[in-house]
Amino acid sequence: MPKFIKESLIRAPVEKVFALHEKPDFLERLMPPWENVEILRRAPTLEVGQQAVLLVQVGPVWFRWVMEHKEYEKNKLFADQQVQGPFKSWYHRHLFQPVEGGTLLRDEIEYALPGGPPADLLGSLLVGPRLRRIFDYRHEVTRKALEDTVENGSPN
Repeated sequence: MPKFIKESLIRAPVEKVFALHEKPDFLERLMPPWENVEILRRAPTLEVGQQAVLLVQVGPVWFRWVMEHKEYEKNKLFADQQVQGPFKSWYHRHLFQPVEGGTLLRDEIEYALPGGPPADLLGSLLVGPRLRRIFDYRHEVTRKALEDTVENGSPN
């Protein structure tokens, strides 16, 4: 099963980084403009059992993507799992670790495509670069929102 990892140092306290992810509208801000995604229903919180429903385009096909939060530990982590969607399986952990100079933000995604190991190999060639681009964007949005706030005192 392919695994994707993205880490970034965010120069803000872990409590602020986590709180930003808890804001109801932050998911919209994390969506790259080049991705065709519509949020049909936000999860009201990041806590276990809450669900978000998205409409995502993969090639010419649109999928209803239902994600359910499976883990939650305030200021440390939350995780979501695909209940319905384009992947055979998808589990995404969002980890927040206090480090010198701020917070280490880490996204870990384990996924499988329909079709077994041959599809996973193909998927790692296609899905991996797409995830890299998406999460480079997401981490930059997070960095800018928080580091601008820390440096300028402006709201995020």
